[in-house]
Amino acid sequence: MIRPSVGTRLRAAAVTAAISAGLLTTSAIVTTPSASAAVYAPRGSWNYKVNEVIHVARAQKGKPYRYGAAGPRSFDCSGLVQFVYRRALGERLPRTAAAQYRASKHVGPHSLRVGDLVFVKEGGYVSHVGIYAGHGYWWVAPHTGTVVKLQKIYTSHVVYGRVIH
Repeated sequence: MIRPSVGTRLRAAAVTAAISAGLLTTSAIVTTPSASAAVYAPRGSWNYKVNEVIHVARAQKGKPYRYGAAGPRSFDCSGLVQFVYRRALGERLPRTAAAQYRASKHVGPHSLRVGDLVFVKEGGYVSHVGIYAGHGYWWVAPHTGTVVKLQKIYTSHVVYGRVIH
């Protein structure tokens, strides 16, 4: 087996992150993040896991928000996170945003990585959660009347949790 150079793997990871964040789209890229993960990141590695999480989150794009829903046809915020991590990694997360925050490893803003969880916390209460996609964006099921989408994080009242180790 011929191993790609470090530079090649880093370029591939950068392209995958840009695509995941919605910053790059091109018809020249024909592989899914999970397919590129198989080439550039060993199964079980952090990069592989992140690619799988983002790939599954992206596949939910456009599905409607419904309070209390945990997929596969509709989601609320914590239902989306629970579904994505279970489908991508077999990781069982609690059902509510507050319980997911308690179950995650808390990290600071300078340690934030793609695939981490972003929680909205106001007045000591965790009320919302999404999956960090990089560059200030997250995959989220926002609220009634909307759909799962990649959007800019809209508030500064956030804390972060890590599930991928």
